[in-house]
Amino acid sequence: MAEVDGVIVGTIRYRPPGPSSNPWYAQPGVASFGQFAVVAGYQKHGIGGKLLEAAEQLARRDGAHELACDTAEGATDLVAYYNKRGYRLVGYANWDITNYRSVLLSKTLTGH
Repeated sequence: MAEVDGVIVGTIRYRPPGPSSNPWYAQPGVASFGQFAVVAGYQKHGIGGKLLEAAEQLARRDGAHELACDTAEGATDLVAYYNKRGYRLVGYANWDITNYRSVLLSKTLTGH
């Protein structure tokens, strides 16, 4: 979570490696994150990058060699943001709780 003057302006939910209904996420050494967001007025100030860096540090601490996420296939700006940060396409998912196909993205962590 990121705060500015006591107000939450960003969030990320980290999940350590472990069981998952998704085959990529279920692999040993694959951590993941979700619910990643930064309030519109606070975007482009490095807050999202710091949240991702924190998740990557937690993944390394937990012995993960990959950190993965998923997002709507149509969220091309977000996919491009992840690509710039070293995340690559590793597959697709059709979750029961959504009406769209998601892309699965993953980043190989160094120094784990």
